[in-house]
Amino acid sequence: MRSFISYIGGKSRRAAAIAARLAARRCYVEVFGGAGWVLFAREPAPVEVFNDADGHLVNLFRVVREEPAALARELSRMPRSRELYDALKRAPRPRNRVRAAAASYYLLKNAFSARVGFSASKLYAGKYAMLNDFAPWAARLNKVTVENLDFEDCLRRYDGPDTAFYLDPPYVGTERYYAATFDAAAHLRLRDCLANATGAWLLSYNDCAEVRRWYRGFRQEGAPAAYSAAKVGAAGRRPNAGRELLISNY
Repeated sequence: MRSFISYIGGKSRRAAAIAARLAARRCYVEVFGGAGWVLFAREPAPVEVFNDADGHLVNLFRVVREEPAALARELSRMPRSRELYDALKRAPRPRNRVRAAAASYYLLKNAFSARVGFSASKLYAGKYAMLNDFAPWAARLNKVTVENLDFEDCLRRYDGPDTAFYLDPPYVGTERYYAATFDAAAHLRLRDCLANATGAWLLSYNDCAEVRRWYRGFRQEGAPAAYSAAKVGAAGRRPNAGRELLISNY
């Protein structure tokens, strides 16, 4: 199934191919969950974990899972409007979890590339279409543990020989586009965590000299990438722009 949102760096076009490459283990963990495209593309494992450091995104997933009808009702009262988009962008998220989830969904659904400005243009039609039934995603997420952890904490908590991790971190040069902080040191911290992991892991990254050097000794396979607008901007200034690496320890 498809995800109910778009998100920067999402794997909408490659989700099925990536899912087919994942190691078969009893526990499956998406460490940088994003829109969850790979999770939704694969057959459920006995134990599944969706994790992301963005608390607003995590709240949205939890509300979709636990209060799908309430979320749909809230969204039905939110017309497509640049003024509403700008107001929600400026305002802090509501304390009510359903209203906060509706604001997150609205901003993602109405933004160009799920992040950059209101998606209205003289060249392209708006992609706005509010879902009125989140029930299929609620059912799929019913037994999924939704976490809001730093990647290192997530890896430590769920690592083991019967775990398969999929990781799609912010790519080198695109870190500023994400809500959760991910700096240059985080790339190396991630590498060190994975070097010591006992579970099977598959990692997506942009194809650049730094990443190839960091993961020397692990399996690396280049592949064409369909970058979002944000990633095009960053990747276009680097060698091998428009290509990704799939890196694994199996």
